[in-house]
Amino acid sequence: MVHVDSSIVTPEPLPTVTKVVVQTDGGHEHDRGFVPCEPNATSAVPEVDATSSPSAGRVIAPAVGTTSSVGNSGAGGPSSSTKSGLNPTDSCPIKTENPDCGGAGTSVLVPLSTMVTRNKMGFETLPFAATPLSFFTPKASEVTSEFTAMWRRSFGSGSHASALHALKEKKWDALVIGGGHNGLTAAAYLARGGLSVAVLERRHVIGGAAVTEELIPGFKFSRCSYLQSLLRPSVISELELARHGMKLLKRNPSSFTPCSDGRYLLLGPNKELNHSEISKFSKRDADAYPRYFISPRSDFMDLLLSPASKVLNNWFETDVLKATLATDAVIGSTGSVSTPGSGYVLLHHVMGETDGDRGIWSYVEGGMGSVSMAISNAAREAGAHIVTSAEVSQLIVDDSGKVNGVLLADGTVVQSSSILSNATPYKTFMELVPQNVLPDDFTCAIKYSDYSSATTKINLAVDKLPEFHCCNSIYPGSGPQHTGTIHIGSESMEEIDSACQDAVNGLPSRRPVIEMTIPSVLDKTISPPGKHVINLFIQYTPYNPSDGRWDDPAYRESFALRCFNLIDEYAPGFSSSVIGYDMLTPPDLEREIGLTGGNIFHGAMGLDSLFLMRPVKGWSNYRTPLAGLYLCGSGTHPGGGVMGAPGRNAAKLVLEDFKKKMN
Repeated sequence: MVHVDSSIVTPEPLPTVTKVVVQTDGGHEHDRGFVPCEPNATSAVPEVDATSSPSAGRVIAPAVGTTSSVGNSGAGGPSSSTKSGLNPTDSCPIKTENPDCGGAGTSVLVPLSTMVTRNKMGFETLPFAATPLSFFTPKASEVTSEFTAMWRRSFGSGSHASALHALKEKKWDALVIGGGHNGLTAAAYLARGGLSVAVLERRHVIGGAAVTEELIPGFKFSRCSYLQSLLRPSVISELELARHGMKLLKRNPSSFTPCSDGRYLLLGPNKELNHSEISKFSKRDADAYPRYFISPRSDFMDLLLSPASKVLNNWFETDVLKATLATDAVIGSTGSVSTPGSGYVLLHHVMGETDGDRGIWSYVEGGMGSVSMAISNAAREAGAHIVTSAEVSQLIVDDSGKVNGVLLADGTVVQSSSILSNATPYKTFMELVPQNVLPDDFTCAIKYSDYSSATTKINLAVDKLPEFHCCNSIYPGSGPQHTGTIHIGSESMEEIDSACQDAVNGLPSRRPVIEMTIPSVLDKTISPPGKHVINLFIQYTPYNPSDGRWDDPAYRESFALRCFNLIDEYAPGFSSSVIGYDMLTPPDLEREIGLTGGNIFHGAMGLDSLFLMRPVKGWSNYRTPLAGLYLCGSGTHPGGGVMGAPGRNAAKLVLEDFKKKMN
């Protein structure tokens, strides 16, 4: 079913909603929210094809309160562990309480993936047939206007037909493939420039990697990207993102590194705090630190070519300070701090700002999806048409060698002579463009570019804040140690190198490098009172580990527990606080989010793929060898991160080309 924003396509009237009760293997009944039910229907849910759906078959869920691991029946599927018992890929027998649904007390088979949960912590849509995740069995309550709005977005019976009609009724000036933040940014500028533009998003939700998803009821995860700093000020101001709902939450302090010897290092925008904290380790480093954030920008060539370890060793002597700073040089890459060129990635991550404050990273209220939502609001206000669950299967190329539209996975043809792809370069040219259309040398360069990744993201719901033994007596309860990025397993650059070497040998790091953030400390909108959302950005995890497979639930769980146990070393009892979690390994990031190889930057940011070389030599200006096709994603200059620059730049180019056509 195609999901369309309700502000664009008016849905049909809502069907009746009936409460359902899930029966567990213990014979107990549990309220399970509401499912759609048309009056006089003989079944409350669509039929399930037993040959294709993992939900087919009558499966009684385990008793509520047991602990279970949920794995995917497909290769590499996300998995979770949760203090619940229901497997969301299973079907459960239910008893209806609406006589229009076969009579009160009638049992029908309901795939859990079709259910909508309502409880005191909020609503949750569960597209579990493709993505099994942490699961709860909350109590149902009255139908509210919020539920009605959710239904209109997700289940409105007129959405599919209306969306197809809107897409097919005309030839669009421009189409954008992918509703990630760059694609939405491009659409906003194109629409503001007077073009008719439609955004086609494969998933059920917009945002790409900048997305918020309520995978566990009441807990809203920034599922991939989790901090904001790189979003260009021009995009923020020109699209009026604050007016469209984006609210930035500055972190102060912004960094906390606990040490196994009982010491710790806090860093942030406060110069006095930084000097005091670093002085605990080295007075010399404390004096040098303010100059460090000025000089790197002037030593650009040294940064571009050198390993981050060389740059940091030239500046500082304290291991924990160097390691804390070095994490910015390796984030999202397969390289170590000793890899030539890692100094540039270090620069890439310190060149951002928040509200004019240089180098400051912030949380976004409501999660990173709020960034994408604000951009989409600006795009829709300008007239852009945004459609979700609209997967593009191939570009249409006419006899003259120019693009003429796209073919959707459901067979729908959408026409346009200008197409901007926010997909990765590999996805765009190797999978969407028909064969034998592109030059061989270009195809070869795209095919053999580096899309490798060693990144895993784990999003957790916890029932309390971690208590770090190094500072718990000084800051009991919530304190400055919880505000910023918490660096686990990286007390020295040698530890980072060792973790990377494990991955080089084909193994997930024995002591992973973990960046922990707890946005719910500042953002009270993403978790229930007293509970918290925790993000773990983890390295290094090979795409194809030599000692197991990521589609093995036991293997996945063992690595997750390895990470939790490492955190336990610094914050005893952390593991026992975990309510549930969502885990995305490199294959998951590729399949779920569309990131080739799981690479968060749409391709490595090495010396051979920057500036005039991005994505490949000779094609750095957003145009492609296929007339009418442009790139607008992170695989183009200036690269990865939630910055919006590729989308803005590509849109400006398309508008210029349209002006030339008109003259």
